[in-house]
Amino acid sequence: MPRNNFKAYIALACVCFFWGTTFIASRAAVETMPVAFVSGIRCILAGILLGSYVFGMKRYPIPSFKDIKIISINGFLMIGLANALLVWALRYMPTNTASIICASLPFWVLGLNMIFQKSEKINSQIFIGLTVGFSGLLLIFYDGLFVSTTEEFGFGLMLAVLCNISWAAGMVLNKKHKTTANPFVVATIQLIFTGIVMNIFGLFTVDNYDFLSFSNTKAWLAILYLVTFGSITGYGAYIYSLAHLPVTVVSLYTYINPLVAIFLGWWLLDEKINAYTWLSIGLILISVYVVNKGFQNKKEVSKEEKTETEVLETV
Repeated sequence: MPRNNFKAYIALACVCFFWGTTFIASRAAVETMPVAFVSGIRCILAGILLGSYVFGMKRYPIPSFKDIKIISINGFLMIGLANALLVWALRYMPTNTASIICASLPFWVLGLNMIFQKSEKINSQIFIGLTVGFSGLLLIFYDGLFVSTTEEFGFGLMLAVLCNISWAAGMVLNKKHKTTANPFVVATIQLIFTGIVMNIFGLFTVDNYDFLSFSNTKAWLAILYLVTFGSITGYGAYIYSLAHLPVTVVSLYTYINPLVAIFLGWWLLDEKINAYTWLSIGLILISVYVVNKGFQNKKEVSKEEKTETEVLETV
């Protein structure tokens, strides 16, 4: 395996783990602080800290205005708009149902990728892998699949689907409009831009700002964790893996995040793990292997076709 790919898979593993742990921290933060400010403050702090490293210590060059514009839009689609839509959706549907819908992200990525990034076509092996992984998630959330289909639920469903589309569009655009900027420079710009937008939005949606007091210890500790592991470590690793791996492979983190949350619930909250859970875990791990193997086989076929073409041209 090429060195860059090995580092990219390590980065993707960090994304899967740390973003799986941020659910608990996010839930704790939004109990005493509005969602817009949790997201905005988190992104601003992470962007400033990461920026001080990439621009202050490493002195990476600032991208062109054209690149900054694309980078900012992609970041807002993935970090700001998608997360806001998901939190809004959770007001109208159970968390487990929303999790299933959001876990269908690889299929949205696949569809948009086939339209806008035709160079990354899939084969039957990749599609089967995605389907197996999604089946595993359905087993995990089996008890929450059957909910009443009220108008409010329908509205929540629409919001959750839009969340997927927003994040998938950001991923595909990020892959389509590649820049020469360092991945951590990209993450810095996206975090700061999203933080500014979300904080401005928050200023127009609340009247009382007592929650910003440092006496609100629970929220600030949660934000500190989100900044350190959710944004700087997690998002930086995400941008790096997206720059070096196929976008469909990267999107598989949505299958693994729920597993991390389940194990944390078992370990920290004494939640039970049943036979369905273990079967789900097996299916998801198989899915990740099959999808990755499918991309490797596709690369080998492409190389063989290229070699044959070169031979024919020389003849």
